[in-house]
Amino acid sequence: MTDPLEVKFLHMDHSAALESHVRTRVAKMEKLHGHVNSCRVVVERAQFHGGPGCKVKVEVGVPPRRELVVSKDSSSHEAGKHNPSRAVIDEAFDAMEGQLKKFSAKQRGDVKSHADGEEAAEVEVEEEETVSS
Repeated sequence: MTDPLEVKFLHMDHSAALESHVRTRVAKMEKLHGHVNSCRVVVERAQFHGGPGCKVKVEVGVPPRRELVVSKDSSSHEAGKHNPSRAVIDEAFDAMEGQLKKFSAKQRGDVKSHADGEEAAEVEVEEEETVSS
């Protein structure tokens, strides 16, 4: 990465364990997708109908001057789960890795863009040989 990683905690105390987990996930992401310029992660304590939880937002800068953003929250996770913050961080980074794969495929030309904004993967078509007598 050209810019240093930014990790912020909102409405909660800083957690060295969660920051370490974020740094591990960023390192893995960089290994898989070497074209990452910057990464900002916000871990926020939030209140949901089922009680307290967290939100995680991951913003990744990629060339040429593009930003990919993923937001996930613990509202869908089991109440009382051992470490919902860590699970939401993993969910956010898994989603970001999926976005980076799609972005990389599009940059390489592996994906065609349609006029209505949908994307479709290119499909190889086998040609049949015709034998004439």
